[in-house]
Amino acid sequence: MMSACGGQAVLEATGEAGAGGEGGISVATLSACTVWCGGPWEEQCQHDEPCMDRCLETASYLEPCAPEYEVALLCYATAFIPNDPPACDTPPDAAACETETDALLACVFPAGPCEIGQCVAGGPSPGPAIVCDRLCGGVVYTSACGQVGSGAGFPMDCECQIDGETVGTCQNVTGNGSAGLGCCSEYFAVSE
Repeated sequence: MMSACGGQAVLEATGEAGAGGEGGISVATLSACTVWCGGPWEEQCQHDEPCMDRCLETASYLEPCAPEYEVALLCYATAFIPNDPPACDTPPDAAACETETDALLACVFPAGPCEIGQCVAGGPSPGPAIVCDRLCGGVVYTSACGQVGSGAGFPMDCECQIDGETVGTCQNVTGNGSAGLGCCSEYFAVSE
């Protein structure tokens, strides 16, 4: 079994996997990451981190929503049409995978439909280095990560809040999860 740990894929014999010993990455998720990372978008676009590392890291944060993540990845892999020049700043055709994306977001943010999220970096000291909010169905989901002035780098500790109440803490391994579906996703997904 593979897991994301420290931004690297790790083989585990127990059948359970996860970042920091939590959650799990299934064979289906590994397979979906392999399809996504072998697709034309990844082939055309160069990224700082290897695709499998990014994909497995995100999967480790989305364990309660693994089936939705897998379906979305497979859709993204088949929906992308290569451009000349490649549109590397734009992910695969979101309109073609709207149903799959909506299902993933509904799993992660169960309170209801979401407005576009917002991230703010570097507030006043002392305070979080990155704060990301998403309003969904009248509920505010917040990831507050790192500390201003602490040489904020990764891995970065995060406080996860729902309507201002702390529901857990976690750690984003890289910047991959800071502005999107980061380590707080697991706490948000299991909230009522």
